[in-house]
Amino acid sequence: MPLRTVSMSPRDPGWMTPLVKCMLRAKSRSEDRRKALNKRISEVIVENRRNFLASKGSCEWWKRVDSISQRCRSMVLSLDHASLEELNDYFGELCSENTYMAPAPIELGEDHVIPEITKRQAWNSLQQVSKRATGPDRIPYTVRKDHAELLAPVIAMVWNLSLKTHTWP
Repeated sequence: MPLRTVSMSPRDPGWMTPLVKCMLRAKSRSEDRRKALNKRISEVIVENRRNFLASKGSCEWWKRVDSISQRCRSMVLSLDHASLEELNDYFGELCSENTYMAPAPIELGEDHVIPEITKRQAWNSLQQVSKRATGPDRIPYTVRKDHAELLAPVIAMVWNLSLKTHTWP
């Protein structure tokens, strides 16, 4: 006497045995249970979130966010002139080196050729700037790209002058 009754249809494929059919039915039942459980878990989470926000209120919630992130912690610091001078001297000593020797400038002969940047090279550089690169000048990418024709001669001139005078612009 079989433990389970499985109805076989003439339209079932040849590889579909009663055992396979029974296993597929059990699988679909467990999948239905899993889906129902997942749905119930999601409902409980949504309800808990709703209750948490309602019980706290948005003001309390933002206070909690600010305390965790320390976003709104500001300090007003007012120092007298002597304290500021002392602080400046401290960082001045900290960031300087007494044994520092400036490098000797290199003498270039008159036969040395200094390279020049063309306007086209400056224009190509402006066209290839990354969208996310604003740099310290805070000039947006779109300004540099859209006005590359106007900026290229100026940038080429400044760069070439910098190379000729051996100074950073």
